[in-house]
Amino acid sequence: MLFAVILWNFIMFPLCRIWPGLETTLMLRFPAEVSTPLLALLVSMMRAFTYTFIHSGALHLCANMLWLLIFGYSLYPRIGTLRFFSLYFGGGLAGAVTFALLFSLCPEPRASLCGASAAGLAITGASIFLTPRRGLAAIATLLTFAASPSLPSIATHAGGLLTGLAAGLLWKSRASA
Repeated sequence: MLFAVILWNFIMFPLCRIWPGLETTLMLRFPAEVSTPLLALLVSMMRAFTYTFIHSGALHLCANMLWLLIFGYSLYPRIGTLRFFSLYFGGGLAGAVTFALLFSLCPEPRASLCGASAAGLAITGASIFLTPRRGLAAIATLLTFAASPSLPSIATHAGGLLTGLAAGLLWKSRASA
């Protein structure tokens, strides 16, 4: 399933380049460009999951997928399919929520969110507690925050990472009991 997530990301990248409007439809944007508050809420909820499959460029895509492969490869056999998907999408959702909270506190005229960094950092956070690559995961996490270009991306990364740390700690404590 790890490879299915990576493959889906690689499939979505060229699709967004050749299908006009697909990228803007799936990317999380504030404010949402829809007419009613209810529709804006529904569209934003959908985009809180789909933005993790949209990337701003080939380097962004490759970096996120390499990150996911490095940490997901050792984590996936330890947690299984259901927990892996829950962690991936939960980290992405947590990133979207922190992004939305930051946007509500410090609104910009237009803000958008794309990429699998929050989901990847959730995988990395859980890896800190559950895999032998703990040191590498911790160092890679620090480098990610150091390289984050803006406050919204730092908030998004933090949301994913905190989700992964919490899940990893919970699953480790349950395994120890």
